[in-house]
Amino acid sequence: MTKAPILTKKQQNSSFGAKKIKSKENVRNVLASPYCKYWPVISTEDSDCIHSILSQQLPKLINERVKVPWPELKKIPKCDRKAYRNNFIDSQSPQLIDKEAREGLILGVNDTTKAIENRLIQSILITDNVQPRLLVEHLIDQCVLMRIPVLVVPQLKSLLKQSCGISSIVIAFTNCVKYSKVYETIKDISVKYPVPRNHIHFHRIVNAADKSLIVIDDSILEPPVGEKQGGKDNNSTESPNFYLLRKNDKERAFIPKTSTQQINKAPSQIASTDVFMAFSENPVEMPVYKNYRSLKVKRTKGDCNRNKRKMDAIKKRKKKRNKNV
Repeated sequence: MTKAPILTKKQQNSSFGAKKIKSKENVRNVLASPYCKYWPVISTEDSDCIHSILSQQLPKLINERVKVPWPELKKIPKCDRKAYRNNFIDSQSPQLIDKEAREGLILGVNDTTKAIENRLIQSILITDNVQPRLLVEHLIDQCVLMRIPVLVVPQLKSLLKQSCGISSIVIAFTNCVKYSKVYETIKDISVKYPVPRNHIHFHRIVNAADKSLIVIDDSILEPPVGEKQGGKDNNSTESPNFYLLRKNDKERAFIPKTSTQQINKAPSQIASTDVFMAFSENPVEMPVYKNYRSLKVKRTKGDCNRNKRKMDAIKKRKKKRNKNV
């Protein structure tokens, strides 16, 4: 009489009757920025407007790759397939591409970043399905700082592939006359999606003359009046010089500023809780300074669907390989 097979512990855990143990959730406390992110996704109506004007204005930059149909190619002997493929590609009439057609367009994240720093950009469009968003968040922050209209357009990548032949997640327009209509459309639509007041660059602007940072006291999004006239506005303050030198041995190079009130006390009146104690008997006058925003504590969990997404991606790749074979 034969003995019944005994399952090992590993086999018992993988059987249907085994108790499924839930994976532990890792909860972490992370220090996060107190400022909110700006992600101006446009509505369906505005998206249709952008799509229609881009399909009319954008030129063809690269011809699509000609593929020889496999049912015809497999009938040809292997030694003659190369010649047949070349003749088939030559028979297809490719669209002639003008070398100057790309003038006024900038594609790609790196080229757009360099163009923003050199102040060559008039407007920017970004696709909505960017993973991760960290790839393009710096572009939006720079656009807010430079006051450049920026929009997040759904299905922009597929539209660029269809119109230009290049699938890019970012397209920027320079100061070119032939794309003035596109710029005006983007500018009009961007007014509907204002920058949140909690954004880090809401009260900041870069001076185009000397590239210095200007902090705006008024809650406005337009450049100061003094900048348009070539001068400096009274309501704006330039960023301080960060390289401090000590004038003599009796003075400090750096005097910290208070967060709430001015200090105008002699050293004998200064309590132990005060921030700064002077060397001399002269009173120290500290200007009023706004509070710094403290970092937020954010609780994050691990992605429980990570392994599932990995398996789905592997299955998609296998299906693609089977189709190409």
